[in-house]
Amino acid sequence: MPYGRVEKVIECQLPDDPAFGIGKLRLLVHITPCKTDGKDATQELTFYQMETASIITDLASIWAVIGCVPTKGGPSMQRHWGIINRSGALAKTNFDDEEEESSDEEEDDDYE
Repeated sequence: MPYGRVEKVIECQLPDDPAFGIGKLRLLVHITPCKTDGKDATQELTFYQMETASIITDLASIWAVIGCVPTKGGPSMQRHWGIINRSGALAKTNFDDEEEESSDEEEDDDYE
C-alpha cells in the first residue's frame, strides 16, 4: 500500500487541446512518498524513516487521508514515523463538482 506526505495542491488550467479536453481544470498534488516496504497500516503496525523522490500526480489518485506520529525506539533507536490508517474498506475519496456547489450556494442565497 503506497503512503506519502502531501506537500502542496496545485490548480492547473490545461490548454484548449483535444488531448486534455477543452479548457479542462485539473487539481494536481505534490507528494513525497514514504518507504514502508509495501506494508498496509490497516493490517499491521507500519513505520517509515525514509522517503523517496517527490512526484506530482492527479489529486483524484489519493485514496484516503491518514495520520502519522513521530516515535523513537526499536533496535535502531532512531526517530521514525508510525502511520495511523483507520480508513479500512469503507474509505472512499469523493470530489464534488465546483459548478454544482456554486449553483447550490446561489439557491441558498435566495432564501436568506
